Formats: sequence, C-alpha cells, structure tokens
Amino acid sequence: MVSRALLAVLCGLLAGAPAWAATLSAHVDRKTLYVGEAVQLTLSLVNSDTRLRAEGLNPNVDLSILTADFDLGVPRASHRFNIYRNRGRSTSEIQVALFPRHAGALRIPPFQVAGLQSQAIDLKVLPARTEKNPVAFLRSGLSQEKAWVGERVIAYLDLYHRVTLKSARLGGGLDTEPLRLELTPLPQQERSATIDGMEYKVTRSAWSITPVTAEPVHVAFPDVWLETAAGERIRLPFTEAVLQVRALPAGIPAGILMGRPRLQQELPAGQHLAHQPIPWRVTLRAPVALQSLPSRLPFAEIHGAKIYFDAPQRRWEEDPQGTLLAVARYNGYIIPLAEGRLALPDLTLPYFDARQGRVRAARLEGPVLEISPATDNS
Repeated sequence: MVSRALLAVLCGLLAGAPAWAATLSAHVDRKTLYVGEAVQLTLSLVNSDTRLRAEGLNPNVDLSILTADFDLGVPRASHRFNIYRNRGRSTSEIQVALFPRHAGALRIPPFQVAGLQSQAIDLKVLPARTEKNPVAFLRSGLSQEKAWVGERVIAYLDLYHRVTLKSARLGGGLDTEPLRLELTPLPQQERSATIDGMEYKVTRSAWSITPVTAEPVHVAFPDVWLETAAGERIRLPFTEAVLQVRALPAGIPAGILMGRPRLQQELPAGQHLAHQPIPWRVTLRAPVALQSLPSRLPFAEIHGAKIYFDAPQRRWEEDPQGTLLAVARYNGYIIPLAEGRLALPDLTLPYFDARQGRVRAARLEGPVLEISPATDNS
C-alpha cells in the first residue's frame, strides 16, 4: 500500500513533467478588417517531428481551401527546436497573408495535418473603405486600344503612393490571351504626380506587347502587394484591358518597321585622308519592339570607299513627349580608297504608317566628304 506521503510526491512529479503531446493551432492577428486589408494567418504545429509544408511537391498544408474567399500571399515556413524544459520541444509554423475577396462573415476552415486538426476562425470583413485620397492606388492601361499585327503597344501599371513603403511587389507577371505574341518587360520608371492637392510618388511597370495574329488580346495586369513603413499591409487587385488587333493590308512586306523611324548620323569634322578610317555613327529610333530594329542598315553599294559597321547596340529611351522608343546605335568606319570628292550613300528605310495604313519611307541623306591625299604614315 502506497503511503499518502509517497503518493503526494508522485503526483507532484507527474504534475511538473512536461506534456509532449503534439498540437496544431491556427491564429490570426485580427478578426475584423476591411476589404483590401490583410489578415495574417499563422498555423503552428508543436511537439511533432512533422514539418509544415505549403509548397513543393508534397505539401501537407492545403491552402487552396482558402481561395474561394481569400487572395493569398506567399506562405513563409519556419522551424525551430527549443532545448529548454516545459516549453515544448519543436515548433513548425506557416504564415500567410490573406486578403478577403468580399465583405461579410468569412470563415477560415480548420486544417488537418498528421492526424491533428486546427480550430476554425471566424472573421468580420467590412466593405472597402472609400477614401478621396487613398494612401496607394493603381492606374493601368494600354498606350492605344487598337493596333495592327506587328505594331508595338505599351501596357503600363502605375503604382501611386503617398506614404513610405517598406516593401512593394507585383503578385505575378503580365498575363495575355492569346499567348502568341512578343512580350518584353520594360525598365521601371519613377516620377511624381499631384492628385487632388496630394503629392504622390509613381512607379511605372510596363511591358512591350507586339501581336502576331489578327485577334483581340486580353491583358490581365498583376495585383500589387504593399507593406507600409507603419506596418499596414495592402493588396491592390487585378485589372484588365483588351487590345483590338487588325490584319495588315495585302502586299505589306514581312519584317517592315511598324512605326516612323528617326535617323541621325555623326561624322567627325576636320580633314579626312585617303586610306585612313573615318568614324561614322548612325542612330535609329523608332516606336517599335526592341528586337524589331534591323541588325544591318540597308546602305547602297558605294564606290571609292569601304564601309564597315559593328553589330548595333540596342536600348530603350524616352523622348521629351514621353514616348518610349527603341534605339539602335550603329558604329562604323569609312575607309576612302582615293583622294577627291566622296559622296556617301543615302539611307532609305521603309516603314508602315499605322495612322495612314500604308508604306512610307524615312530617308537619311548621305554626306559628301572631301578626301585629301594620304600622308606617308597613311
């Protein structure tokens, strides 16, 4: 028979011993919020050898059960082991930002992992706030609503914000339907704007779109995820646009420039000598896709000189009117073969005039050089 004193000691030891039973729990940082705001969901598995995984080949946390009522951020997983007594041996967590799709009473359903189940969580979601001067908003669109096959169009997404941002990212890339087109991301641009007396910083994300078939192009801009310096999380939702595409008139040659080119040349001043190379730079600017600029300039054959051009250097450039232009710089050399008057060839570039619907030509007049006799060093 166990004495009362011994029984009391055993009970005390059992009461002080840690309970290593595994638990799965779910928590949120708030239960009342507005549409457009985020709630942070934390799923914790304690005292288990299992690790929570929401991504990869074999996830054990199915976040898709939330997508009917919420847009999801990128889940973050963490795992830690505690060597101290009475605090649990291991903890695996997943955190994910949830943005309600609509107002109302929404429920985060229970999750099941390794035979355990978390509790459901009820949220109260209020309609989106209507502010005259929101802290952040989006404007998106296309540089034009109609285009010819092969004509470049700029799709833009402008982020306006009047508070300091801790982070800002696109929720994905630009999606189009159909996928058969040339799509190139463009460099981001920064500027400022005043809206209703409020100063906003504006970040433009843009894409060059060149349709290759005569069918409408449906453009889906990505959503934008923000966190302000004050800790407020904001999701700005998806937007869409449609581009109407027309087939080119019959007889238009393939590969023609789809937009009026601007041609410029540079030659050094001073005396030019026979058999000495003369630098010659030609710059081509056009409102087209970067890869549409020709790899070679169609100069006519020249007598009395040799001409060499390197492969063009391509880049994007914005003109004073705000039009984004593709730029190719062709660096070359002229080597006169004899003294006398040297007439360099004109450069003629055909292009398709989208406004008039016909082929036209841009012309760069070739300069005339006076070539002096070669020196002994030449």
